[in-house]
Amino acid sequence: MSKTICVAQTVEELKFLQTKGENNMYVVPLDLEVQIYCIEKNINYFNPLNYIKNTLHKQSLNESEKLINSIKYKNIKYESQKLIVKTFLRFRLNSIFYLINLLKEIYKKNDITKTIVSGWENYEKEYSENNYYISKIIRLFFKGKKIIYLEKKKRIKTRNYKIYDIKIKNLNFERKNYILVSNLGYNFFRFIKFFNKKNYEILVPYEKNINIIKKTIYKLFLNVKFFKFSYYLNKNKILENPNINFKYKSKKIRDILISRFKEEKSNLINLQNKCKAIDTLFNKIDFTTVISNNMRGEQGYYLECASKKKISTISVPHGTVSEYYNKYDKIYKKNISEAIIYDKAKYITSQSLIAKKFFLQYKKKYKKNFINTGNLIFCDTRRKKRNKKINILFGVTLKKFYNIQFLGVEMYYEFLNNLKFLNKFSKKNNFNIYVKLHPAGKKSKNDLQSIFPNLIFTSENLKDVINKVDLTISFSSTVIEDSLNSFVPVILLDRWKRYKHCRAEINYRKKNSSIYYINNENNLLKCIKTINNSKNINFKKNVTEQDANANISKFMSKI
Repeated sequence: MSKTICVAQTVEELKFLQTKGENNMYVVPLDLEVQIYCIEKNINYFNPLNYIKNTLHKQSLNESEKLINSIKYKNIKYESQKLIVKTFLRFRLNSIFYLINLLKEIYKKNDITKTIVSGWENYEKEYSENNYYISKIIRLFFKGKKIIYLEKKKRIKTRNYKIYDIKIKNLNFERKNYILVSNLGYNFFRFIKFFNKKNYEILVPYEKNINIIKKTIYKLFLNVKFFKFSYYLNKNKILENPNINFKYKSKKIRDILISRFKEEKSNLINLQNKCKAIDTLFNKIDFTTVISNNMRGEQGYYLECASKKKISTISVPHGTVSEYYNKYDKIYKKNISEAIIYDKAKYITSQSLIAKKFFLQYKKKYKKNFINTGNLIFCDTRRKKRNKKINILFGVTLKKFYNIQFLGVEMYYEFLNNLKFLNKFSKKNNFNIYVKLHPAGKKSKNDLQSIFPNLIFTSENLKDVINKVDLTISFSSTVIEDSLNSFVPVILLDRWKRYKHCRAEINYRKKNSSIYYINNENNLLKCIKTINNSKNINFKKNVTEQDANANISKFMSKI
């Protein structure tokens, strides 16, 4: 039976297609929210789970690596700036591959007479759901198909973007030794408390999400001073223009990626101007130490600028880095590590056995500067005694269509399928399963709770959730290390038989292991029973016996 399909990146786009398109269209959902909307409204859709195979993950990683290696940076000087370019180009390439391969498989397995798309082409900002570009991809790669374009939104042109001169507004600090902390997220509060006790002067860039009460507490009680960037519209526009050059075998894809780079030129110029303001900060104020948990953009540049000036630098990776097991795994984990580790830092913290295995695998690269610190910024709740009813945390990894990743991240349709499986599993076995949503899925919390009533979707602080549970199930989330540090055992659930996050026990019958790997859902219950019957779970291999605050004190006393 022949079918008409429509392709939607957002719910807004799908609603437009429903209004202007035809009745009884089958939807191709490209994002979690679109697929959820189809489920709730009983709209016919093609589930990508039935069309995307593991081979695409491997092929796409290979191709993105070729792209990144082909880039020649002309006047983009610093690694923190280059990483921005690498990231948005890789994401766009991933979304192109995903869309092309998904549609090809749908066309191959179904009689599709027409494909209806919105025709929208729009750029709003660097990472936005309102950056519409799927119509352009379909137009370029499916010329032999009958494609109906309903409309075209006006495209914002790069030359109209605003360029700013950027300065630091309040540089009236005394010229004395400060510690610069790049942000106040990801448990850097522990560092702040330590520095305050030792009477260090702390300088932090002001962030919009720091409310006035928090800011006041930091200033009055924790010895933190804030500096703020001011933006002045540049009218002359006589500015250094970031430029790159790269080769790619597909001219169509190369043209799309060049357009993508042009969209970000003004952001890159503004980033360069912000880095110049940071240079001014370092010229006027003496720093003893600079700490950051991120290598991209501004937060990475603090480390680079400090290194230029021979100031002590500490890179504290906020994500989970782990050893690789094959060439595809190597590419994926390299991409993760580049974004969170500054390899030229004087000190790089290795906070767990999982991370230690990664650093030892790159011993030549990191042997001079990585230190086994134990946990510094992950959760460490020292949880309560076990519950009578088994409570489980499902730690989620998830991305949007515009920042899609392959191999080590759950695809949105896999996430929904996991929820479907766990919803039945929870009811059948009388378990409480808490789902701590990734930011990419938070908007859908209420909808997901309605669709999967046997699961508990929570927005609670991670520490509070971990304190309730007896074990964690995850594919690759940083919740793995948070759980192990809190003496909560972990099951790596890989129902797609695609990715093993770290070393884990594969024998689900073996008691007292702290982390297991399961790729057969039939063995999940057996593994949970093994954990529940274990009396002396071996956590010593995964966490240090000292708590995080003691680790910080011990680490900082050495530098």
